Amino acid sequence: MLMVVVSGLSAGACGPEGDLDDSRHLEERRDKAISFYDDRQDVYAHPDAALVGLAINSTPTMMNVSGAPTPAQVAASQILGAKEGLCSGQRFYNDPTLGGCSGVLIDDDLVLTAGHCVWTSCGAEDWVFGYYRTNATTVASMSSEDYFTCNEIVLNRRRESGASFNEDYAIVRLNRPATPRFTPARVAFGNQPFPLGQPMAVIGAPSGIPLKIDSAGILRSQYTGGLFKSDLDVLGGNSGSALYAQGGYTVAGVLFAG
Repeated sequence: MLMVVVSGLSAGACGPEGDLDDSRHLEERRDKAISFYDDRQDVYAHPDAALVGLAINSTPTMMNVSGAPTPAQVAASQILGAKEGLCSGQRFYNDPTLGGCSGVLIDDDLVLTAGHCVWTSCGAEDWVFGYYRTNATTVASMSSEDYFTCNEIVLNRRRESGASFNEDYAIVRLNRPATPRFTPARVAFGNQPFPLGQPMAVIGAPSGIPLKIDSAGILRSQYTGGLFKSDLDVLGGNSGSALYAQGGYTVAGVLFAG
């Protein structure tokens, strides 16, 4: 089950204060355009204990590493502000950018992600749990118990491989079971569609930074073949993120575009 997310993030270049007039004007017309409010929150700051638990216990991040990142590696990694050329003061400016794609644990040793994040056989897809902030200045310590390598690509419906546009998902088998240390998320199943307006949430690593939760989305539209759209704040790095139907906290889809 797949989805496209329509993001509500604004973008602009650094410059003199007067250059911001247009963005302020759009902000004032929020009801007539789109929302420019960034609803992403760090794991430690989010008020929903169930979503926090899913972030900590069910959400690995793909990284190009050879072992769990040490605190020194986290501290030495390129920060988001430098990587993206952000203005000082932008949210998450000092976050490290160790992540690649996102994923979700759906069985003892299976991770669901986007098809374009992996290939038909294992490459450098290492998966690390515990990539989140415990407070405003600290990323959680990660150990060898949190680090997994790819053992097998169980399946991959990847658009570049001839699948249709609304088929972009993959299942990766890890080199060992992640349970009981980590807990698989529950996956929605059956043919009953979610209703329009269904509250939605996303958990992932936008731009490769530590996990963020956005729980302010709703289901906007649905199409044949399992494709649906929601208004959640996502960026590159969120590919493969689980989209949760709030209420039952079940995985309703996987992010592949936005």
